[in-house]
Amino acid sequence: MTPPPRSRTPRTPGIPSIRVDAAAVAEGYAVTLNGAPLKTPGKRPLIIPGAALAREIAREIERLLAQDPTALSGKGLGGPARAGNFRIAAGAIDVIAGEAGARARVVADLAAYGETDLVCFRAEHPDGLVAAQQAAWAPLVDWFAAEFSVRLGVTTGLRAVPQEAAALPAITTAVEGYGDFALAALSLATRAAGSIVIGLALSRGRLDADSAFMASAVDERFQAERWGADEDAGRALEAKALDLAQAARFLDLLTKG
Repeated sequence: MTPPPRSRTPRTPGIPSIRVDAAAVAEGYAVTLNGAPLKTPGKRPLIIPGAALAREIAREIERLLAQDPTALSGKGLGGPARAGNFRIAAGAIDVIAGEAGARARVVADLAAYGETDLVCFRAEHPDGLVAAQQAAWAPLVDWFAAEFSVRLGVTTGLRAVPQEAAALPAITTAVEGYGDFALAALSLATRAAGSIVIGLALSRGRLDADSAFMASAVDERFQAERWGADEDAGRALEAKALDLAQAARFLDLLTKG
């Protein structure tokens, strides 16, 4: 009896096979393409601190190159959805660790959210929005106070609220404790949410990606329910959800070593 033929991965004539791996090196795990070290868009070695994250980035890149062999050339990925972990890791390497003074600027920018944080600015009306904001944000303000021993002030409308003198130093100290890779993910989450409180809660396991998105989109969801969906607003919400999901996934892989 003739044995069945072995399954083989189809190959396009003239295009070499692609193999992306993660190899242990002194500094962590280098992502390699057919045995050669890969580099970031900034031409720095793509070295990842943990094996789980490095392997996932290798899988992302392999899938990407199988679809488009030129995906890592020129302007790079072509869209944030294509390789989320690689995207965040490249930011950590090229910007936070690679540019002089960049880490300090990122820390300062994130700490400054404490002065204008989304969860601290509440609507005065209508009652439905007031209730939705209270339900989503009051527990996060309470969590922040318990976690960092300082309570953020809350105001209504767009009036600025002076924060306790200890608030920004507490945020700065917390953010400074993040390594470059975790800081890149925290920065992505915070900017997407418009809230360092939500960013810290996501990075510390208080919120998952879905709950972080729901907390960050209270106003948009209320408006959509009341007035109907808006195409531009919908795209903005999709981008927010993607950034938060990618940040959460990255941080989860990073903790697995």
